[in-house]
Amino acid sequence: MNTDSNFLPRQTVDPTGAGDAYRGGLVSGLIQGRDLVSSATLGSVCASFAVECNGTQVYSFTREKFEERMKG
Repeated sequence: MNTDSNFLPRQTVDPTGAGDAYRGGLVSGLIQGRDLVSSATLGSVCASFAVECNGTQVYSFTREKFEERMKG
């Protein structure tokens, strides 16, 4: 797991929806049985994709892109 913020968004377009994306990643991690830090990291990566798009729910990512960003 990457813990040094290398999973920043490529660009910041609109913060709308980032909180919901973060919460989705956080809860997903907790449901999977991950610890709080790991779950929060999932949330941060999800939110990083959200801020790259204009609008609340227009972002998307593949598993490969998500894992690539998790690695930094």
